[in-house]
Amino acid sequence: MRFTPNHSQRVNRSLLPALLAAALFSGCFGGGEDDGAGAAAAWVKVEGGTYTMGDDSGTGDKNNNEWPAHEVTVNTFWMSATEVTNAQFAQYLNETTIDNLGVGKGGKKEYDFINAMSGIEGSVEDGFRAKSGKENLPVVNVSAVGAMRYAEWAGGRLPNEEEWEYAARGGKLDTPGLYSGAASNDVMDYEVGWTSMNAEAGPHKVAAMPANELGLYDMTGNVWEFCIAPVYYYPGHPMLDELHGMQVQGPALRGGSYSSSNTTVSDRSFAAAHYEVTMIDAGFRIVRDSDPGL
Repeated sequence: MRFTPNHSQRVNRSLLPALLAAALFSGCFGGGEDDGAGAAAAWVKVEGGTYTMGDDSGTGDKNNNEWPAHEVTVNTFWMSATEVTNAQFAQYLNETTIDNLGVGKGGKKEYDFINAMSGIEGSVEDGFRAKSGKENLPVVNVSAVGAMRYAEWAGGRLPNEEEWEYAARGGKLDTPGLYSGAASNDVMDYEVGWTSMNAEAGPHKVAAMPANELGLYDMTGNVWEFCIAPVYYYPGHPMLDELHGMQVQGPALRGGSYSSSNTTVSDRSFAAAHYEVTMIDAGFRIVRDSDPGL
């Protein structure tokens, strides 16, 4: 099932970078004032609806977990317009108590993963800050547990896969292309996101590429995004019979990154097989169930 786009509702993409910058730095979308080192977030309302999730192109391949395509209904939610940045995550590290930080690999907490590959520097004693020039790069090297703790601190949660794919497709506006933000199947991923074809082996500032129909940035490329994955195999997949209905549990990664290519709106990765795994090209964005402005 596909929606017929209502073009009168489409976002004027030429205005989005300026509007987002104003929102981020005025703090008008929640989280207070943001001077580049705060946790303010621009929020996008995603009207609920029903859509076809997944892709049947892999039908018959038991190693492909993106089929069968199936109808899914999601409720209205609000999604952060960009991936969480280094500046925003540094504020979280400074404002939360150590006991409330998410525990990751080997019992370590988020600050234990700060290293040369991170965009954050500092210590518990001296405080944390984004490295100069990397304030608005997406935070990486954070576990899914750490991402969930951040989301809770910021008044939200991680999106589930159904919500993420629905938003990537443009919600009711229904992106027709293979990639989020692509107007047709003729548009390549590197035209709408930072991928291995154009990113030069590293993440870029959030919102540097065009947004999709809803006003969401970097849903294609830049960094993989953690999502809650209720299932590994979709209903009707033959592997469910072989596994007697048991499902592999773990966070899903969506959207691709600067080190990948051809990652469509339906592609799923379980490279972060456990909630404590960290990756140098994986970050996250958050959602809320109620209007952040209220």
